[in-house]
Amino acid sequence: MDNAYLQIDLNQLHHNIEAILNYREYRCPIIAVLKTNAYGCGMVEISRELDSHRDICMIAVSHLSEALTLRQGGVKKPVLVLTYTKPELAYLAVENDIVLTVVSSAHAQALDALCLPLRVHVKVDTGLHRYGIENLEELRDVYQLQHLRFEGIFTHFASAESYDASEIAFTYQQKEHFDQAIAYLESQWVDVGMTHTQNTPSFFHYPEFEYDAVRMGMALLGVAHPSQYDIMAKAGIKPIFSGHTLVSKIETVKAHESVGYLRSYTAQSDEIIAIIACGYSELLPRNMYQKEGFCIINGKPYPYIANDAMSASFVRVDHSVHVNDPVILFDETVLPFYQFLSFFSLGTNEYTTYLNPDLERIYCRLDQG
Repeated sequence: MDNAYLQIDLNQLHHNIEAILNYREYRCPIIAVLKTNAYGCGMVEISRELDSHRDICMIAVSHLSEALTLRQGGVKKPVLVLTYTKPELAYLAVENDIVLTVVSSAHAQALDALCLPLRVHVKVDTGLHRYGIENLEELRDVYQLQHLRFEGIFTHFASAESYDASEIAFTYQQKEHFDQAIAYLESQWVDVGMTHTQNTPSFFHYPEFEYDAVRMGMALLGVAHPSQYDIMAKAGIKPIFSGHTLVSKIETVKAHESVGYLRSYTAQSDEIIAIIACGYSELLPRNMYQKEGFCIINGKPYPYIANDAMSASFVRVDHSVHVNDPVILFDETVLPFYQFLSFFSLGTNEYTTYLNPDLERIYCRLDQG
C-alpha cells in the first residue's frame, strides 16, 4: 500500500445507483458516464463493477482511447464515445464494438464515406453550440446516410445546474427544440433509437423530463454541483471515495523557525509539526493552509500549516501524534468531502479529474448499515 491512497467503496456505488433509480416514480436505465478515469475513481475498475448491472445500459466516455482502454480491460457493456472521433480512427470502433457520436453533418458524411458498419448516436445542438446538429433538414439527411447504424439521439443542457429563472427557461427551450427534432424525424419515418438528454444536474433539477435513458456520472460517484448537495444528501447519495495518508515524520520547530518552500510558515512558539506523506501530486492541492484546512489524526482535527510539496504536507500537531499514525484527508464519517472542498479553490469536477492516475486506489466493500 502506498503512503497516500484513495479508498473506493463499491457498496456505496451500488447504493447510489439504487438511490438514483428510486428517485423517480419510474426506473430509467442509466448510461454510466465514466470519463476522465471515472472522475478519478478508476475507469476500468468501476466499469468492471457495473458490467453486470442490469440497470446500467451503457458506459459513456469522452474519447475513443478511453473506450479502447475499457475493452482492453475486459468490459463488455456497450460503450459510447461522447465527443468527436477522427474518421481515420473509426475502424477501431468497429473492431471493438464501440458506439461513436456524430457531432456534425460533415462528421456524419466523413464517417459514412468509410463504408463501415459504424454504430452511432447523433447529437442535436439545442443551444450549447458545442457539438451537434441544429438544423432539422440536416438531421434528416444524416439519418438517410447508408452505412451508419443509428442507435440513439441525444442533446446536452447548457445550464441544468442553475436555478436562475432565465436559465430554467433556457433549459425548457432546449428540451422543446430536442422534442421538435424527434417529432420531425419520426414524421419522416426515421427510427431515432435511444433518446437521452439528462446528466446529473438535470436529472435532479428536472425529474419530469422523461426519455429512454439518463446519463449519470458524478451522481454515481456521490458528488454533485454545489447547488444540489442537499438534494443528493436527502436521496441518500454519498461520495464513494475517501482520501488517506500517514504521518511520516515528527519534527519539533522552535519559535520563529520557518517550514516549507519559500518559508511559507513561521512558528510563533515552539511547535510540534507532523509531515504527512501526501502533497499536490496526490490528494492535496496547494495552499490548503490558507483557508484553514485540516486533516484528522486519531480522531482529532489538526491544521495544515504548509502544503506546497509534491508528496508532503506540514500539519501542526501535539504529543499524541506519532509516526505511521493514519491520517484522514476526507471521509464522510469525520470530514465530509464537501467540507474538504471548501479548503481550496477547485470545484468538484476539477478536483476529481485532477487526481493523479498513478495514485493508488484501493477498492473495498464497506458495511452500509
